[in-house]
Amino acid sequence: DYINADFGAGILYCDTGAGKTDITMYIIWALGVNTTVLIDGIQLLRQTQRRYESTFREEIGVIGDGSFERKRITLMSVDSGYDNMNKNTEKGEIVRGLLKDTELCVGDEIHKLTSPTAVELKTRFHSYYNLGASATPHKKCAARDGLLTSMYGLPVASITSKQQHDAGRCATMHVISVPCRTPMEYAKSTAPIWILNSKLITKNASRNAIIGNIACVLG
Repeated sequence: DYINADFGAGILYCDTGAGKTDITMYIIWALGVNTTVLIDGIQLLRQTQRRYESTFREEIGVIGDGSFERKRITLMSVDSGYDNMNKNTEKGEIVRGLLKDTELCVGDEIHKLTSPTAVELKTRFHSYYNLGASATPHKKCAARDGLLTSMYGLPVASITSKQQHDAGRCATMHVISVPCRTPMEYAKSTAPIWILNSKLITKNASRNAIIGNIACVLG
């Protein structure tokens, strides 16, 4: 509907695990235009890069974490875009080129994109299509909600995990409660979950302890 009605702007509300990234990628594919995806944080940038590269049959550009290469679809770290958009450097030229040439600007997890730097960067885009995606786009804060609406438009779709489950598109979620008392060091010999933890989750001690304990239980 977003594509067929040619809204130009809109926010996709989608529960965690209900397919937000897949729907966003489908819209990008269906429109087939120059696209920039704004992302907050390097970890999410690289996670999104892996997901996009496994889906699209083309190279994905990345601005951030030491990379400065634009493609038809480019993932941009907000900090890297903002820090370079006014610089008279090669990186600055790349960012300004994206601001000018992007036809679809996607805000990933837009509830994180309300800082002054994120807002200023977004307002510099000349894109006709503007899509915001989040599990929690609005939190009953008039000023914040109005800011997101001004950048990405009104909500155009709301998809819940229950709807996806009832339609047979996702499995039922099962939650296992595991007491957190095993030292993280004991998890080093366990397999994939420790590897994921050691590479991607390095700064959250509480979550690390929980994941390490789960690794011991499952391993």
